[in-house]
Amino acid sequence: MMACPQARHSAMLGQAKHPRVILALCVFMVVAIAAVAIFESSNGSFTGSSLSPSGQVQADYSSHLLNIHSMNDSAIEHDYASSASIQFADPNESTGNYTGLTNITTAFQADMYVNFVLPIFSHTNSTVKVTGNQATVDSSFLIQGYNTDGNALSAQVSTHVVYVHQGGDWLISYEVWNFTFPPAPPPSG
Repeated sequence: MMACPQARHSAMLGQAKHPRVILALCVFMVVAIAAVAIFESSNGSFTGSSLSPSGQVQADYSSHLLNIHSMNDSAIEHDYASSASIQFADPNESTGNYTGLTNITTAFQADMYVNFVLPIFSHTNSTVKVTGNQATVDSSFLIQGYNTDGNALSAQVSTHVVYVHQGGDWLISYEVWNFTFPPAPPPSG
């Protein structure tokens, strides 16, 4: 006589060959869901109190360069205090100084992105100093990319960035980018 399919199914569940594996997978899923919930509630960042203040500032500066690389204006704006200023200094052109989030976004769109579409940063060296609720990052790196005409460009950049600690976050209050472009090649003739 054949057993009822429903009875066979119930018997199989009660006699699982690997109950510890199933239990471990369930625990793993609960932990994974909790980790995602914590990650999302911290604005997508695990740079909380586990890092020293200088470690937090260094992580925020690295994130800032990634936001610039991705040309993500809204993410870049979140890096700055509302009254922040940025200055782009190029010895071959006039210096631009921009204050306020909208003007900072305009600076990146008008001065940076036209010269370095999807900028790539390499050989980054930075020094972080924290004093109370203020920090500075002095950095130098090579930036490479293509301008809007499709020509490859590179420049040595030194930055000076001032961070302030506001509302539990380190935000940029002042930033200077000094660009040094290599000499143009002589005209072919």
